[in-house]
Amino acid sequence: MKISMEVDPKSLKEVDELDEEFRTGTLEGVRKAMFLVEGAAKKRFGTPGNLRVQSGRLRSSIQVNVNNYRDVVVGAVGSDVVYAPVHELGSRDGRVPPRPFLRPSIEENIDKINDIITDSINREVK
Repeated sequence: MKISMEVDPKSLKEVDELDEEFRTGTLEGVRKAMFLVEGAAKKRFGTPGNLRVQSGRLRSSIQVNVNNYRDVVVGAVGSDVVYAPVHELGSRDGRVPPRPFLRPSIEENIDKINDIITDSINREVK
């Protein structure tokens, strides 16, 4: 799932003048937003209708990764546990139904994610 932010072309000139502040605010905002999603995903475990905690390995493996490339900040939340995709998406053969824990954490917090990123940019640009 991708979350994109668009900048009004009229604002691009102002953004160019505040390039470093804009980048810093974006990076900090994406980082904070990804930690919000990580926390929300971990809280879903053991709640009604969600995955139960057995060993805790999957829940504890959920981590944030934020990279700052030249023109793009990429934030990711995920797990490197081999069975994480099976729980999130279900098995190909249909024997294991999807029990998403990451996607709902993004969908339920999309307004907060947007606010966090916007507020961080505004704080740096001012």
